[in-house]
Amino acid sequence: MTAAVLLALGAAAPAQNTNPPASPATPPADIAKPKLGSVPAKSAFEGELAKLTRNPWTWETKMGKSNIKFYKDGMCVHSNFNGTFEFQTADTVIVHMATRPEVLKFNFGKREFTGFDPVLKQNIIGRQTYQK
Repeated sequence: MTAAVLLALGAAAPAQNTNPPASPATPPADIAKPKLGSVPAKSAFEGELAKLTRNPWTWETKMGKSNIKFYKDGMCVHSNFNGTFEFQTADTVIVHMATRPEVLKFNFGKREFTGFDPVLKQNIIGRQTYQK
């Protein structure tokens, strides 16, 4: 009912809200997050990192062949995506793509790696290429 109808019936008009609207909550202060892809200067896998980043690698699947290059700052650049990576063990690297992680097993002595993409259901193999 409107205030005029309430007054006509002898009822008191509803109280008007005289309080100003509440101010929006103060957003929390920015919290520093660790940078994805960062590799500590003294890593337990320093030797493996040097081998991984020395030259680009091929990336072969049943869909074709492409390239991936790993950088010492933890970034990687593939023909089709940019991402980050981290060592899980001395021979296992996790590549973080935008859509999912890929686990790659390296044999640095042979300069080869293998992996499996569970989404596309295909094997991934690669070899380190030599730059002149």
